[in-house]
Amino acid sequence: MNELVLDSIRKRYYMLIDNYMAYVQYKEDGNVLTLTHTYVPDDLRGKGVGKILMEALLNQMQVDGRKIKPQCPFVDGYIKRNPKYRDLVSD
Repeated sequence: MNELVLDSIRKRYYMLIDNYMAYVQYKEDGNVLTLTHTYVPDDLRGKGVGKILMEALLNQMQVDGRKIKPQCPFVDGYIKRNPKYRDLVSD
């Protein structure tokens, strides 16, 4: 199973998948994370890795009681396609 890891030094949540790192970069403002960039290595694109990463991250935000601001177009599109996460979006 792919584990979501917080790297608070580099301000990213990441997963190691097939010896590659996929991640979401963020900026923190109190209890709100602005999700600024999503990265999936070329060799993993088109294999659902972005979806796996987003589900893990957004589920973790629900558990932690945090809010997000989707600045990254991939994150914004994912939330629009998955309305169950809309309550995480900060005003």
